[in-house]
Order: sequence, then structure tokens, then C-alpha cells
Amino acid sequence: MPAGNHKAKETKEERLIDTRSKIRNRNKTYHFSSYFYAMSRSIISFFIATVTLFWPFSVVSQHTNLKLYEQLTTFTKLYGYVKYFHPSDEAAELDWDYFAIYGAKRIIESDEKADFKKLLEELFLPIAPSLKIYSNSKKLKTSPYSFTAQKKKGLYPIMWQHIGNGQFSQKNAYKSKRVALNNPADYLFELNPSHDQYFTSDIGAGIFCVIPLIVYSDSNSTFPRSREKSLTQLKNEIHKVRQSSLSESMQKPEFNIGNLINLWNSIQHFYPYFEYMDTTWDSVFVEMLSDYLRDSSKLSFLKSVKKGLAKLGDGHANISNRLFRKYYAPIRVEWIEKKMIELGI
Repeated sequence: MPAGNHKAKETKEERLIDTRSKIRNRNKTYHFSSYFYAMSRSIISFFIATVTLFWPFSVVSQHTNLKLYEQLTTFTKLYGYVKYFHPSDEAAELDWDYFAIYGAKRIIESDEKADFKKLLEELFLPIAPSLKIYSNSKKLKTSPYSFTAQKKKGLYPIMWQHIGNGQFSQKNAYKSKRVALNNPADYLFELNPSHDQYFTSDIGAGIFCVIPLIVYSDSNSTFPRSREKSLTQLKNEIHKVRQSSLSESMQKPEFNIGNLINLWNSIQHFYPYFEYMDTTWDSVFVEMLSDYLRDSSKLSFLKSVKKGLAKLGDGHANISNRLFRKYYAPIRVEWIEKKMIELGI
């Protein structure tokens, strides 16, 4: 590697080694909506993701930012896998927007020496009781039938089907639905699944996961059922986060980070043109997050998200906010015979 490039890399890493306690306090709340449009290769579809961000700041941390980035990135990946592909009742009924904020809060406030695997289990097992999280990749060979409900009389398999991101809204071309595999009429599209489909992944920070894509259900619930006490406790904590969002006096960074998690996953799992990017979408999340932690002013954060969306190279990806004004040239043009022709002022 050339000496100059090596020096530049070291300088960038040194800038990232900043403690979370350096994030400056702010006392206002801001909102923005971001709109994304995509055309699927198999269907022409239209995707709108609206994200409401609360503008909060203040955090005291015992971590370096590099460790924080790693843990938040791992949480972000597992969040998307469970939200969009694990078909348990608990996951389907969860308030995922505020769960992202709560998860970010727990990671920010955790001690650097805390057991991160245990923290992820506390967050995710109440909503995905058949999920397995490991700190040893050798355990990924575990058969899914060792932790999903066995076939019993009256049980049938279910899984998610997506045509775009229908979890955001069912009022457009996108559809998301948990379908019963014993009822083809329930399908959004034809498929021939096996009844033991599962997904394994190295999600970073030394953590590996096994996520069943199919679970069994009866007329009342999916199996295995979550522990009621743990699920109730999680929902209560999420409710507290929701209530705190109603108060402008709550100056917490997890609101913005939680919304970044939602934003990144919406694109990660439903945007069809990543091969045209000059970088990876994983790296874009870290860039947006580091920009936020490095400079917590309201305008710089919005710019960091705008810069992240620009990495898609898609003119339909846009972020709107009252801080961003749009200007138009005072002319009227049209494309005529493959040329842009000015028609008037």
C-alpha cells in the first residue's frame, strides 16, 4: 500500500477513536421524511419509506466509537433479518420503529465489558424464541428442527412473503404477508419451499445467528411461544421509549440511531440495484453513523443521511426537510430527439 494512502487510513481511524461522551447536547426536535422509489426486475413497483427522526443528543459512554459502531452494525443486521423474515407472532406484532430505538439505547448504555451476546438474546428472544445466537461459528451446523416446533397434529408451517416492503404500508404496490404453506391460495407468489428452511449468518462482533424462515402454528399462535414475562417486559420498555418521544425535553441519541437502523434495513432488503454502487451498503451505514457521532449538529446529521443515500446513485432516493430548500432554474425544457431543448423562460 502506498505510504500516502496508509497515512490517510490511519488518520481516519484516529478520528473514529472518539468516546461517545463527546457528543454535544442539543435541545430541539426535528422531523424529516425520506422517499425511495425502486423498480423491481420482476415487477414494476413503487416504494416509499417515511422516517420520522427526533433530534436528540446527550450520551455518556464507556466505549470507544469503534466498538460502538461494531455492536450497532451487528444489532442492525439481526434487526432486519428478524423483522422481515422470522414469521413468529411476537415479531409480527412488535412495534419495530421503537424497538430499533430501544435496542440502540441498550447498546449505548451497556458497559464495554458486558456480554454482547447475552444483550442480543435479551432483546431478540422474546420476539423470536426459535432464533439462535452463537459466539462460536461451529454451532451454525445446528439443525433447525432442534429448535423449531416439531410437526404435530393441527400445526402448519408459515413464512413471510414479500413483494417489496409491504410492512411499511399495504396501500401501494408492495405487499408483505405471512402465508400458510399448506394453503397455496394464501401465497403472494408461487413457491415450493421445504419445511426446514433457515438462514445462517456471521453478523459481526464475533456473533453468529441461525434464523428459521419457517415456524409452525396452530389456530392460536406460532411455536415455540415466547416467555410471557420477558415479552411483557420488552413491550413495557418499548412503550417507555414511545412515551419519551412525545417530550421535547428528552435529548437522547438513540432516536436518530434507531431511525438510521430502520432506514438502512428498508434499503438493504428491498432495493434491487446494489450492483451499480461504487461501495457497499454495509460501509454506508458505518459512514452515516460515524458522521452523526462525530458532529451532532442537526444540519450535519441530515447531510450525512443525504450523503449516504447519494451512494445509491439513484436519483429517486431523496431526503426532504425544512432545512433543505429546493431551487429550480427559471426555464422550461423537454427531451426532443434525444436532446434537451429549451422551450422558454
